[in-house]
Amino acid sequence: MFDVGLREAVVISPNPSDGLLNLKLSGVVELPYEITVFNQFGQIVFETTLTQIRTRLDLGQLSSGVYFVSGDGLMSFKIVIFNE
Repeated sequence: MFDVGLREAVVISPNPSDGLLNLKLSGVVELPYEITVFNQFGQIVFETTLTQIRTRLDLGQLSSGVYFVSGDGLMSFKIVIFNE
């Protein structure tokens, strides 16, 4: 894999979200691709292995707040979840 940041490797939308997120991996990402979601305290709240270029994640079980996404160890993407 090329030395790129998570922003170049993964597109996450919508952001903010109600917890349903669409992920699209770019061509520089090799599958399978590990995704980890952390809360504001650095605790892992969700982990998965992506095996497709386009994936839909359901993070609706998480409380409203700010979370951080790491892909294969590249930490740099902030997502906001608003649950009613």
